[in-house]
Amino acid sequence: MATEETIMESPNGATAIRPLIVSDTETVQRFCAPLRHLLFGFEAQGISSCLVLPPNSEIETFLWPGMDVIDYPALRLPLFIRQNRRRLFAHIEKFNPSVVHCLGASRATIAKIISRNCGIPAVLTVNSSHPHQNFLRRKIIKKGFAAI
Repeated sequence: MATEETIMESPNGATAIRPLIVSDTETVQRFCAPLRHLLFGFEAQGISSCLVLPPNSEIETFLWPGMDVIDYPALRLPLFIRQNRRRLFAHIEKFNPSVVHCLGASRATIAKIISRNCGIPAVLTVNSSHPHQNFLRRKIIKKGFAAI
């Protein structure tokens, strides 16, 4: 999705970064202050960003008027997986991100799917002092991301 024609340039001629941040409710609640600092920094630099969060994640989105928020999954029933993904990718296409940044291991799978479908790099940030609880999640992270 991110081609040379679609990547925007900043006023100084450098390529503009358009991060798509994927996270879960627990990570947003536990690391609210660092996430706020990151988003305030993006806003101060005039960088458009987009958050993919579960509904009711309790983050004050009104503080960042230049930020889009996508609720995923919009419908929390297994029956609506296709509709949720279709809605997610429609929003992502409108935003046109240049990088996917996943905060927390629980959303690594969807971050990698977004990265692969959009043809953009993905970055994963995990709490290194807290071992990954799930063997399957560890395997997905090792397989889906180049380095940890």
